[in-house]
Amino acid sequence: MVKHVAWVGCLLLVLATTGVAHSATGSTAPVRACRGVDGVLRVPPMAKACRPGERVLRWSVVGPRGATGARGAAGPVGATGPTGVPGRVGDQGPAGVPGPVGDQGPAGVARADGNDNFAFGPGALESITTGSQSTAVGLNALRSVSDRSNNTGFGYGAGRTLTGSGNTALGTAAMYEAGDGNFNVAVGLHAGRYVTGEKNTLVGADAAGNDRSVSQAVAIGHQTSVSAEGGVALGARAVAGHTGSVALGRGTATTERDQVMIGSRNLEIGRGTGLVLTSPDGSRFRLLVADDGTLTVTPYSG
Repeated sequence: MVKHVAWVGCLLLVLATTGVAHSATGSTAPVRACRGVDGVLRVPPMAKACRPGERVLRWSVVGPRGATGARGAAGPVGATGPTGVPGRVGDQGPAGVPGPVGDQGPAGVARADGNDNFAFGPGALESITTGSQSTAVGLNALRSVSDRSNNTGFGYGAGRTLTGSGNTALGTAAMYEAGDGNFNVAVGLHAGRYVTGEKNTLVGADAAGNDRSVSQAVAIGHQTSVSAEGGVALGARAVAGHTGSVALGRGTATTERDQVMIGSRNLEIGRGTGLVLTSPDGSRFRLLVADDGTLTVTPYSG
């Protein structure tokens, strides 16, 4: 009985020591010991066999797995982690369904005051009262016409200050400050911008653009000028600055009244024709040139 108790005590001592060793090393391998014939237990070194006459004893350090315990209470929420790296931009989505067609906008400004007048644009024929048969299209076109008739203005400010009758202004600021002029025609940018006379025909950008009180004049070409009554200027920058004078050709300028000026140019008359001259008493003569250059003058009756 004493030997048996001693053996059990030795076993407990071995278990305690080997358990501590296995706990320290974290090993879960079975414990191995040797029991001698005298009941003494001995733990041999690793990889060493028991001695002859000793009995090998083995037992597990780790017991069977126990049942899962109850779930513990949730711990506190942890701190928010850093923001992650932005992902790539996604592909463009498909086009949406077209929206409904919007309502039609209001009609443009149009006027038809007076008798048979028509205007389109802010300020066009704004002052019309009793005047008739005028047409104005463009911002401030024929803005000042009230009781006069038969005017036409097309373009920004065309005939803006006109108060006369029978005028036609076509182009931006054509006859822009023409006042009470009548029966004028101005076609082109700033054509007849300041002309206040009557029965003028002005065609071209800035044609008579700086001329003022002039009547029965004709200016055709860019920046032509007719500053005297009855003047005619044909050609870019031609100037008819004298009453009844005519300037023919680009840059030509008259020097006296009732003159036809062609500038530094030749006047050529074709074969078989001549130059007809009228004498003070009304007789007419034709000047001809022969092949040798001889000039002859003969009466001419037409």
